[in-house]
Amino acid sequence: MKNFGALSAVVRNRISRKNIPIRAVWKVTKVCNLRCKHCLEHKFQDKDVPLDKMKYILDKLAEAGTKHLSINGGEPLMRKDIGEIIRYAKKLGMSVGITTNGSLLPHKINEIKGIDILGLSLDGPKSIHDYIRGKGQFDEVMTAIKIARENGIKNVYINTVLTKIMCDKPEYIDEIAKIAKENKIKCNFVTMYGDVRDMSMAKPSDEQLKRAILKIIEMKKRGVPILFSKFTYQYLLDWPDLSREKYYAGENPNIKSKLKCKSGVLSIAVEANGDVYPCNMVKDEVKPINIFEFKGSFSELLDELNKRNKCRYCYYGCYCEANALFALKPSILAEYARNTVKKIL
Repeated sequence: MKNFGALSAVVRNRISRKNIPIRAVWKVTKVCNLRCKHCLEHKFQDKDVPLDKMKYILDKLAEAGTKHLSINGGEPLMRKDIGEIIRYAKKLGMSVGITTNGSLLPHKINEIKGIDILGLSLDGPKSIHDYIRGKGQFDEVMTAIKIARENGIKNVYINTVLTKIMCDKPEYIDEIAKIAKENKIKCNFVTMYGDVRDMSMAKPSDEQLKRAILKIIEMKKRGVPILFSKFTYQYLLDWPDLSREKYYAGENPNIKSKLKCKSGVLSIAVEANGDVYPCNMVKDEVKPINIFEFKGSFSELLDELNKRNKCRYCYYGCYCEANALFALKPSILAEYARNTVKKIL
């Protein structure tokens, strides 16, 4: 969402009330080469959709106005045609980001070097990350950072989930920040969601999570290279009850600087099989619409999807950040503008 086209699309939505999926989070595969302790995706490793159908999805997204494509999985680099998917999306005028575990990046760097943003999953310091992902995986991430930077991928960040195991020891957060600073990249701390296979990866208590968020806000003030804005972390800290992750239509929670959710309006989640959801957080609550089967326009698809979605507010950082941008919040726009100027200088 870094270009002018995305901003103009937000303005058009404000004026016309027309749904435009500016940001699409796309799971291009459910196949993965790891068996992480927190992840259940391996249970649903469907056969990959062929390239021609993937291009059809991209055509539909482009026609609807998508400006930024966030690719994940499974492990997206497991797809043999990932380079063709990226190049086709770029040809359609989209900026492209990928979230990966990093282990396959050295072998796929020539296929992905044209991406705009690279997110690398890092679950904690070496002992923690290797415990969760497998021996040697921490070193794989460090290698991936080095190779990505050497091949011209400028916007690289590490993505760390605030699990119980991370929040138990606040110094782990310091270690992630140190890795980011030493490698001249950004770090991103996100709240967790979904089921886990190992309870050491379970959700932290409210007290632990608030303590971690306070620490992150202080780090942000000190200039630590943290991806999300201070606004987003303050929003999480101000959430009235961290044991309650969502509020639904008809509820009016006491939330400071309340953000109206734009999932299904300006942001969507697409599964590898073409199923479209408002976001990744409501898959158990909203019946999806399949992009291959729906006969109407994409705008009509989103209209129908929104009728099914009763979720109104959540505290998931990635969506709070997007919703704040879509709401054109002055503080968050100013922070993004400052970061853009820094890159130019």
